[in-house]
Amino acid sequence: MRLILLFIILSLLACSSTPSEFSDERTVYVAKTADGFSLMRNGQPFKIKGAAGSPNYIESLAQAGANTIRVYDTTDLKTVLDKALAHNLAVAVDIPMANYQSTYYESRTNRDTAYSRIEKLIRTHKDHPALLFWMLGNELQFPSDYFLDNKQRSFIAFFNTLLNLIQQTDPNHPVSTSIASIAKKRIFSIQRRSPNLDFISINIFGQIHEMDTQIAKLSPIWDGPFLISEWGAEGPWVPRKTLWDATIELTDDQKAQEIEKVYTQYLHAFPNRNLGDLVFYWGEKQETTHTWFSLLDTIGRQSNMAHSVARYFKGVALEIDNPPRIDSMLLNTQNSWADIIIQPKSTCTAFVAYTGSDSLDIHWEIVEEGWNVQPGKKEVKPTSYPLSKDLQSITFKAPENQGPYRLFVYLYDSHKNFTTANIPFYVLK
Repeated sequence: MRLILLFIILSLLACSSTPSEFSDERTVYVAKTADGFSLMRNGQPFKIKGAAGSPNYIESLAQAGANTIRVYDTTDLKTVLDKALAHNLAVAVDIPMANYQSTYYESRTNRDTAYSRIEKLIRTHKDHPALLFWMLGNELQFPSDYFLDNKQRSFIAFFNTLLNLIQQTDPNHPVSTSIASIAKKRIFSIQRRSPNLDFISINIFGQIHEMDTQIAKLSPIWDGPFLISEWGAEGPWVPRKTLWDATIELTDDQKAQEIEKVYTQYLHAFPNRNLGDLVFYWGEKQETTHTWFSLLDTIGRQSNMAHSVARYFKGVALEIDNPPRIDSMLLNTQNSWADIIIQPKSTCTAFVAYTGSDSLDIHWEIVEEGWNVQPGKKEVKPTSYPLSKDLQSITFKAPENQGPYRLFVYLYDSHKNFTTANIPFYVLK
């Protein structure tokens, strides 16, 4: 009896050991707390505040006050991780996957190739100190039907196979996948069919103003952690269209104001579940235009959008040497909201009104409309035609070929700042 009592006492003492004796030794993980969830990194809470973008501009992102970069390309990942570590940035690494609706996964050879590629990627980089988490696919359109067909079941089975591979190969870093906006059925499907994901990532733009109410509606079926993995000014899917279906783009300064509204009013919903956020896009990216989401230009000069993001990162107003801002831009006395139709080779005039430094470089350019983009294909900047420089008002000849175009103006100062605006127009014979 005494031996039994001694055993019970020792067992109780073991169960009442201090938390430090059973502390989680993983490098990065999602911890469930009394209040909700927290991302832990090296034993400390880590709130993600960074950008999705190009690794070419890691240094400027760090200087802007970010702590994380999300990269979409694993080419030369070691160099990216090393550079991020040198600038004290964590790295969220996207693992590219084809959309489930493609025919890619129907081939056993393709699946085996993808498995081997991903296994090698994880084993090669899993111990790098800059690594934060793995993103298994971006907006895969995860099947959300209640009853799945064979193609959908095969995709989910392979997705879970890859998920298990990553988690077993690298237990020190979480795995997520990203979805577009608050897709209720998709979230429900992910929760049911891939419950081992560490958290869900949400790419959200215009819908972010209703994110809190939409997520609240999901609480009966989902109350887990999430990351806002892309956010920013509203994208080119907005219903601001010309007669020929070209989307009207706001000026850089107008988009900067949109960004400020987002981070002051909407990013802080569900603080005990929200692991952080990543603004889109630190660098230059062609998506409808080469300026729509681009916080930087092609050589790293910073837009007013980038400065707005930096104010968010640092939590204070920035001291900027009077960066340029466009007040208005006109083509043949009309603004971007007019449906401007021009005859081929006709004489046109354009004007830009601005504030900022007097010593500005002003560049004008005509760019063909990028309207024949194939779904799933990387966009590239269409053919462009440089016009005059250093003039606030210009006269030029319209293109000879019929079709949709945009007239761009860019203003550059001597402090590596820039701003831009454009007007869509149509050349009609």
